[in-house]
Amino acid sequence: MKWKIALIVTVVLGFPIAFTAGVVLSLDIAADNNPAETLRTLAGSVGDWVSGLGSLAAAAVAVYLADNQRRNNVPKIDVDQYYSESGLVIDLTSCGEKDAVVRGVYIRDTVKKKQILISRPPFVDPKDIPRRFGYGDVQRITLPRTMFIGIQRDLVAEFSETDFSNLTLVVGTSTYEFREPLNAEFVAVIRKSLYPTM
Repeated sequence: MKWKIALIVTVVLGFPIAFTAGVVLSLDIAADNNPAETLRTLAGSVGDWVSGLGSLAAAAVAVYLADNQRRNNVPKIDVDQYYSESGLVIDLTSCGEKDAVVRGVYIRDTVKKKQILISRPPFVDPKDIPRRFGYGDVQRITLPRTMFIGIQRDLVAEFSETDFSNLTLVVGTSTYEFREPLNAEFVAVIRKSLYPTM
C-alpha cells in the first residue's frame, strides 16, 4: 500500500515540476526569437496544462473514492463480551454499511486451529443464527454459568488439552471473520474448574 501512495505522490508532484521546468526552458529559448508570439503561445499552453492537471486530479480523486467505498462497503460486527457471576454474555451488533450474514460464533484455539460452535442450542435459538444482520441489529448469546462445565468438556474433547491460553472468540460471516480474545475472566473460571487448587 505504501508503494501505491509513493507512486501517486510522485506522479502528482512530478507533472507540475516537469511543467514548470518546461515552461521556463521554452520561455528562455522562445523569448529571444519572438517575445510577442511566445506570450500568445504560453497563454494557450498554460490553459492546456491546467486542464490536463485538473483532469488528472479528478481521476485520482475518483480512484481514491472508489477504493475507499470498496473498503467501507463490507460487513462489520461489533463483538462485546460481559462476564458476571451468572455467566458470559456476548453481544453481536451489526455496525457496517452492508448487511452481514452471520454463519456462526465459535471458540477457537488459535494455535491448533480447532474450534467449537457456541451459536447452537441451548445458547442460541436455531432461527437466530445463521441469519442476516442489518445495520444496528443485535444478537445476544448467553452462556450461563451452569453450562460452563459442558463448554469446558467440549473444549477439552476438541482441543485434546487443558491449556486454554490461546482461545479466541470468532464470529464468522459469509465474507469475513471477526476475532476477539475470549474474555479472560471466563477463561480463568473454566481453567480453575479443571484445576481447583489454582
